[in-house]
Amino acid sequence: MKWITVKEERNIAGFMIKTVKCSNCGHRETIHPAGPYPRRCYVCEEDEE
Repeated sequence: MKWITVKEERNIAGFMIKTVKCSNCGHRETIHPAGPYPRRCYVCEEDEE
């Protein structure tokens, strides 16, 4: 499983927000790009490769 970047945008406060989706099941997560990606998908529970 790999996280695929779907969208990057700035919020009202000026912080970048990234939306990524699981390549296995398509579940989407919204994360702060400076932070780490989740280690596994919360829906299908596949670990990141």
